[in-house]
Amino acid sequence: MSRVVCLTLDGDVDRGIRVILEWGEKGYSYQGRISGRLPANPEITQLYQHWQINYRQLEEIYRSPRLEELPDYNTSREDCQQVADQLKEKINQWLNATSNEFHRIRENLAVQLNNYKDNDIRVLIQTDNPQLQQLPWHLWDFWERHGSVEIILSTFEYQAIRQKQLKNQIRLLAIFGKNDGIDIIFDEQVLKKTPGIDSCLLQKPTRDQLENRLHDEQGWDIFFFAGHSSTEEDGSTGRLYLNETESLTVDELQNALSTAIKKRLSLAIFNSCDGLGLAKVLADLKIPQVIVMREPVPDEVAHKFLTFFIENFSQGVSLQNAVSIARKRLESIEDRLPYATWLPVMYQHPTAASFTWTPPRNKWQRLGLRFGLGLAVVLSTLMSFDKLAIEPGKTCPPHQGDSISCGEEILLQRLPPRLKERGVKLLAESKYTEAIELLEKSWQKENRDPETLIYLNNALLQAQGAKFYTIAAVVPVIQRQNESTSVTDSELAQEILRGVAQLQTEVNLGLFEGKEKLVENFPGYKFLPKQAIKNQIGLRVVITDDSNDTEAAKQRAEALVKQQEILGVVGHYTSESTVAAIDVYQENKLVVISPGTTTEELTEEPKDVFFRTVHSNRVEAKYLADYLRNEAGQKQAVVFYNPNSPFTSSLRQEFETRFKEKGGTVVNVKEFNLSKKNFNVEKAITEVNQQAGETALVLLPDGQVTDSLFHAIDLVKVNNGDNWIVGSWSLYGPKSLAIADLKPFDKFVLFSPWLGLSSPNQEFIQNARDLWGGEVSARTALTYDAARAHRQALAMQDKPTRIGMKETLMASNFSAEGATGTIKFEPNGNRWNPPGLLVQVVPCSNRHYGLAFVPIESPYCR
Repeated sequence: MSRVVCLTLDGDVDRGIRVILEWGEKGYSYQGRISGRLPANPEITQLYQHWQINYRQLEEIYRSPRLEELPDYNTSREDCQQVADQLKEKINQWLNATSNEFHRIRENLAVQLNNYKDNDIRVLIQTDNPQLQQLPWHLWDFWERHGSVEIILSTFEYQAIRQKQLKNQIRLLAIFGKNDGIDIIFDEQVLKKTPGIDSCLLQKPTRDQLENRLHDEQGWDIFFFAGHSSTEEDGSTGRLYLNETESLTVDELQNALSTAIKKRLSLAIFNSCDGLGLAKVLADLKIPQVIVMREPVPDEVAHKFLTFFIENFSQGVSLQNAVSIARKRLESIEDRLPYATWLPVMYQHPTAASFTWTPPRNKWQRLGLRFGLGLAVVLSTLMSFDKLAIEPGKTCPPHQGDSISCGEEILLQRLPPRLKERGVKLLAESKYTEAIELLEKSWQKENRDPETLIYLNNALLQAQGAKFYTIAAVVPVIQRQNESTSVTDSELAQEILRGVAQLQTEVNLGLFEGKEKLVENFPGYKFLPKQAIKNQIGLRVVITDDSNDTEAAKQRAEALVKQQEILGVVGHYTSESTVAAIDVYQENKLVVISPGTTTEELTEEPKDVFFRTVHSNRVEAKYLADYLRNEAGQKQAVVFYNPNSPFTSSLRQEFETRFKEKGGTVVNVKEFNLSKKNFNVEKAITEVNQQAGETALVLLPDGQVTDSLFHAIDLVKVNNGDNWIVGSWSLYGPKSLAIADLKPFDKFVLFSPWLGLSSPNQEFIQNARDLWGGEVSARTALTYDAARAHRQALAMQDKPTRIGMKETLMASNFSAEGATGTIKFEPNGNRWNPPGLLVQVVPCSNRHYGLAFVPIESPYCR
């Protein structure tokens, strides 16, 4: 049953607030109740109003023309962000203070959220004060520490209602009002394409037309409005702009809306601006659920929110969870449209139950259920995943520009070298022999590029008419903004692809035993082991770029699963991308083996298609916490991380748990968020040094999803060896060594999953060195292991299928020897006995930057 926690707020920020916390099961009387008080803090009101003015003046995010002219006010994104940071800081100081009467509320709230984190739990903030409803309560860092909850607003005074559950086929009344400067066509198309909705769409209706529709005899389940809207000055109601000449407040529709609510209206969605006043009046009319936007909303934010919401709600996700997922997914566009996640707000009647909607099944599913053939439908679906993918001569779909390629386009370089460019052009034209000649020359004369080697392998398979299986490799090609230009950063993608390309080459060279003349000029022929898959079958690799972007990751996954010949995926690299895409792979039974995803989220709630060759966060946290306490003798630490990253949030939580178990204390500073664009390094170091007692820094940047890595490196520079620093393996790489000065690394230790110097497989090290012309990283080794696991799973099946890949990898007898040791998987997808060690930085004259990572036991480089 749904669990409810309710915070009732009586008062206002300027004079103080009486707070009542209640909790219990929805549908029953509350099981507990305590009271407390929040002191007056008028500065919060002033800061919100200041932020609101700044936000509404940002022309790049606020559409034109305006409904009302705002006073002249010079502002910029930086000004707005500065006020937003101050507002967040004040809200957290206010709610986290230990000296006021609110601490009892906070402690009991934590108990409820921790005890029922696995339940469907709703957090209501119940108040009739427009000022309190308007505050961005989601900024309180308390929520980050106690699970993922969505804050729902609710009215203070109410009468109980009887709510009707949604039917499979729902009726929706959609109003598209005055839309100067707004693209409402997108919203209309989304609603029309969603199955299970019987919709009536009114374009710029008159008041009479709207009222007549609201009085419809059959009634409506959902009321949807897109167009201009606003909240009246006193916050008591909202105004809808129906057409060019008519607008009206919700109060003026009271009779028509009340009729619709009594019949069946359960949900109102206002995908329009400034809607809190609309929600308040509708709540007074006893509508169960309302979704509005807190402030003026840009078109793209409105479109994406509606898309994300409908996508989840129409799949049976509860209303509150669908809103939560949709709101949080807006993070992906906040670099362009700041504060997108601040805008969607859910308003719920206090006695309303959370509800779900299950659209009607299609014709064949209904027949299957009616005649007891549901199993047959399922089996026929599974059989579609069970196709054997040995198709000599089959090429990738020739869609250039889709960020997916097996040789028809270059993904890793914006300005590729000439020979490679010409070779890829020939490959796209299916001129395989000519393509091989040019790509071999590119490898020899231009650079040893893993993308070139993969395309060379793919061309060789096609030219020889060889049989092959296909896997995909998903890598992040990152676009960075450098002053006024965009710079392509493919360093991380190349590290990952080296592992895939090396394994693929070993497999495909095995096809030419006794035919050495055909491959005598092929990279690696003279020294790599030859290991074709049984029955002389090769391996084709499809490269995919997810740009380290969660929305792009999901889109690439949706494209890959449609290519039935793809039997497995190496990737995604970051936890953020994998979490975003995993449900797509799960639904289509396509195995994913990640060399970089370490978040605990994917194995605490296991997906049976997810495996990893890298460690989990719990392993890394133990290394870091134990070293800091046992070896460095540190009793106190500050954690710097990206709170919006599944990877770093999970790692922070695991570190804090372990560090506290070892008797350490984690202290908080205001400047902790490494992902902030205006992260202030000097301020952060000052806050650390102001702590009582020696304080270590724990640096947990994300996997280059944001600029947090560069901010972490700046902290290393400014700290300059004064305080102990331990860090995650995101910092392991040439970008850190580019500091090119040993002093900042004086008290500096990182975790790394692998280091060539201590590798159990020295043959791999030498082969990689010969193939690539230098040392390779842990990312390359772990990716080689992921590809190696795929190769082994393919070889263990007579007729490989997607389902067979999953079952083989999960089997107790599965095992493969990789670059980092034995590869076996636990039932939840974690690697059995994952490798790992601590490293330090030492001088090394024969290395770039004159520095090198070595195990902490070794004071010298080799």
